[in-house]
Amino acid sequence: EVWESTAPQLREKWHELEKLEDELAATIKAYSADQSIVAQQVEKVEKLRAEYNATRTVMIYRMHLLLTPEQRVKVEALRARMDAERKKQEEERKRLGRGDKY
Repeated sequence: EVWESTAPQLREKWHELEKLEDELAATIKAYSADQSIVAQQVEKVEKLRAEYNATRTVMIYRMHLLLTPEQRVKVEALRARMDAERKKQEEERKRLGRGDKY
């Protein structure tokens, strides 16, 4: 229920963020915009990113409020396993010479 009520907002913000990031990348790549224009675009991108992250964090908090203490322990264990797996994958990429994500 919490996810379903928040997901449309998150999707909308995500699509808007992708659009703004693409516009910023194109502006930067052209090397023709005034520095103040680029700074304004960066500010818009980062403001929207902050709004997206805040919405997502509050959604997750609302979900956690609905969990029992036992469920919270299980969620934290799952998160720890996922974090360990992500770290392992990053280390493997670095070992193979593909350290940068980008």
